[in-house]
Formats: sequence, structure tokens, C-alpha cells
Amino acid sequence: MNKYYLFFISVVYCLGPFQTKAQDFKQALLNMRQQYEASENMHVEMRVTVFDDSTASNPFFQEKAMIKRQNDSYYQVFGNMEMMMNAKAIIVVNKEAKTIVCNPRNPAAEEQVKDPFQLNLDSIMNFYEEPKLLSSEAGVDRYSIRQKQGPIGKVELAIDTERNQLLKLAYHYVQGQYVEIDFLVFDNQVQFPKNTFSETKYFSWREDQLKATPKYMGYQILNNGINF
Repeated sequence: MNKYYLFFISVVYCLGPFQTKAQDFKQALLNMRQQYEASENMHVEMRVTVFDDSTASNPFFQEKAMIKRQNDSYYQVFGNMEMMMNAKAIIVVNKEAKTIVCNPRNPAAEEQVKDPFQLNLDSIMNFYEEPKLLSSEAGVDRYSIRQKQGPIGKVELAIDTERNQLLKLAYHYVQGQYVEIDFLVFDNQVQFPKNTFSETKYFSWREDQLKATPKYMGYQILNNGINF
């Protein structure tokens, strides 16, 4: 499974209603799962900014990301990588290398990353300390949650309590690195164009082989056993 896919699916699961009291954190995890499962369509755009540490004023990396989901189909873009997954295949586009790789769906492997909420909630609660409310102002609650072990020491969240949406995530790494994720768009009522999750955006079958569309002209297509 592509590493960008793993990253974004994990981020998407953080989106949804969030209780405004720290003692309701366990219930909030259940609410987020229910919200995600109830949303057939989802469009998310975010800005990822990475700093050497939390005091740095200039980032050494910044990139926008976009995710679209319709039931079990996904489309996402992050930097030079583009991924689309539909009922037939997982298609990964590397714009820098100018390659389009087509792999068959693997339901068993996907289940391991698609539903992290299957983890035991008591184990999750044991992994983090009690959430602390940092501030509550203008309809936005800000929380801090310390992780008991692992590379991330602390996570900060900003939540719009009126719209029940996550506005920002900030990760403080034990070794000093600092990462911010700002959610610019979150729409779970979106209607997508017909070809959003179609392989025809990338290629068509002509003369017994796959031919790239004009947008991807010159890309090498690597088909690993998919019968389109």
C-alpha cells in the first residue's frame, strides 16, 4: 500500500464530531467513527507544514493535500504523488518519475489500515494521558493530549464546536520536530463528477494496450495484472 495513502487515510479518520469535554474523549472516538461511516462522500483539503522545532518561524517543508472519498473509492493528491482507488484497481501516479502503476485491490491488506477504530478503545486511552482543555474562545476549543510513548510527545487540536469539525492538528515530536496540519476544506455533502474515481482519467485501452490520456502523455504505464 502506498505510504501517502496510509498517511491520508489515518488523517481522515480524525475528522468528525468531537466532544468538548476532556472526560468525553472516549465517546468522541466513537462519534468520529460513526461520522466517518455515515458519510458516503467526503472532500478534504489540508495544508501540511513541517518545522525543525516549535520555535522556528520558517518551515523547511510545506505542501497542500487533497482527499476525495466516495464509499470505498478514493482519490488523493500530495506533492508529486497522486492515488486513485476504485473497484478495479489502485492507481498510483508519480509525476516526478512520470509513471502510472496499476495494482489489484487487496481487501485483506486494506482492512488493516481502513479501520483503525477497530482497535480496543481502552488500549487507545491507555496510550494517551488525559486530554487538557487549553482554551475555549469564539466557538473554538483547543486541546492538548500527551502521548505516553512513541515518537510523538504531544498532540494539539483545534475544534470548531459549532460545526463539530477539526480545524487544526499540531504534532510535537520527542526529538523536537513540529508538524502542523490545517484543514482548509471539509465537506461531507459533496457531489463528485462522474469520472472522479475512474481510470479513464489516466488512460484508455487501445490497440491491445493502455494509452495515456493527453494530460499524462509520456508517462510509463505499469499494469500489474489488471484487466481493464
